[in-house]
Amino acid sequence: MRSVTEVTQKMIEQIPGEEETLKNELLKIFESIQWSPQEQVKSTFYWNRLSGVLNKFISVEDYNNKKWCKDVITIFQEPTSVSEL
Repeated sequence: MRSVTEVTQKMIEQIPGEEETLKNELLKIFESIQWSPQEQVKSTFYWNRLSGVLNKFISVEDYNNKKWCKDVITIFQEPTSVSEL
């Protein structure tokens, strides 16, 4: 199982500073994880929240034309990019 905190942190690192709203949305998720019970952290709850934020802020056009968007989506989708909790 991948670590949702590591994936979120890696995605935040790829987002340019001018994309403040997206970064803030991901930071809210990242920060809320620390107060959540392990059952919730290990469930699909946060993966679904991350997916919703990415769908809201990154379009197919962005993915095709902006390297950082493609990098963020790749990190989100890569099954072996991070270790377990």
